[in-house]
Amino acid sequence: LQVDDDGNIDTSIANRLFQAAIELYQSKAEKGVYPYVSAPILLRVKKGSECKLSPTYGMKYACIIEIACDLVSDVIVDGFYEYASELCTRWFQIYQQYDAQSVTLIKTHWAKNFSAVNFELDGKQWNWIDWIKHSRSKEIQQFNQLRRKMDPDNTFTNNMLSQIFTE
Repeated sequence: LQVDDDGNIDTSIANRLFQAAIELYQSKAEKGVYPYVSAPILLRVKKGSECKLSPTYGMKYACIIEIACDLVSDVIVDGFYEYASELCTRWFQIYQQYDAQSVTLIKTHWAKNFSAVNFELDGKQWNWIDWIKHSRSKEIQQFNQLRRKMDPDNTFTNNMLSQIFTE
């Protein structure tokens, strides 16, 4: 999020991204297709972080939009991932209209299940795992240097983290 000289946060992009999530949900609901969002769609604005692996690392302020789904059946999972994939493509398109140079600032929360979400950016199909490795390669490289020293046997990892941090 941009901050002007007076310290005011420009939330226009956050508002547009949030509205896109609502509009897509409503358009699917009008067709009788519900993407199994199990909680309200939440928007938070917060200060950035100094933690290198935080999704808000290096940002003065960040917009966080949470769309939750209970992953209880294959039908629900597929419906949610389809919605999430379409929404991510829309979000990248919107973000590029505001600030095409900083599109790599779009990140996921590490602990969330996003590995099956795909999106399109500049005519290329991306999977979130590949996007994270691409957009955060510098931070991942620095983290891996420390990780090799602190956890040489990969004790503190799982399948998803291995996909992200495997070199």
